[in-house]
Amino acid sequence: MTGVQALAAAADVTASLGSSDEGSGKVMLLLLLLAGPLYAGWVHLRYRNTDKRHHHESETRSDMLDVQAQDVRTGARTGLRSSRMQGANSRKVRAP
Repeated sequence: MTGVQALAAAADVTASLGSSDEGSGKVMLLLLLLAGPLYAGWVHLRYRNTDKRHHHESETRSDMLDVQAQDVRTGARTGLRSSRMQGANSRKVRAP
């Protein structure tokens, strides 16, 4: 229920309660007390755009078909004496 719908419902309730002076004063006070939180909620929902968000997990359909992977052996090195590779650049920082 949006804030506008809640205010319309509250107005219908006030119309149904009658037109006595003491009853209408209490109803007006109730409406004033409800107006603040309803307005704050409406502003919050409008600010966060909760109704305009895209929920990828529930709104996007995706299928995975025939996923395959292969590892290709490129060679073997035997008789190495150092655990470090000669000419490795893993410690150098490259500028983009």
